[in-house]
Amino acid sequence: MYEEKKSDVRETIMSYLSGVLFAISWWVWIDANAYHNTIKDPIRISFGHWVPGIVATIALVMINAVSWTDLQGFGLGSIDDDVQKRARIWLFVSFTVGFGCLIASIWLGIDHWFIPENRDKNDRYTIWPGVALILQNAFILLSAVLYRFSKWPEADNYSTF
Repeated sequence: MYEEKKSDVRETIMSYLSGVLFAISWWVWIDANAYHNTIKDPIRISFGHWVPGIVATIALVMINAVSWTDLQGFGLGSIDDDVQKRARIWLFVSFTVGFGCLIASIWLGIDHWFIPENRDKNDRYTIWPGVALILQNAFILLSAVLYRFSKWPEADNYSTF
């Protein structure tokens, strides 16, 4: 009984921590956009800068959509041998999308804010949007991983569908 309670407390704390990280990730990016709009920076934040965060959020849902029992082959669909393969492929693609968003945010941050090629020396600019973009995607991916591994196979009582 003590082990079950300890596991539930750990799962609850990790879930809360994951949610807080996710909220902080979007707050940081929105803060950077608000600050960026108050200064005269020649680089404008476009929809393309928002795409990594949006897709990373979708990857978070994709990562956590597969149950541990499906990954181990003991789920409701275990009559079909391909369930385990499909679940593992889904999880691999989900993590690939998440890491791809992190890489895209690093690329955009470095290309648009960290390399001052096209900036005039008299222009007032900041690198905060680039830092925030990278932090946002790193926190979303970390949030997905924390939530994924907060539910261990023995505590997993939900199904994919």
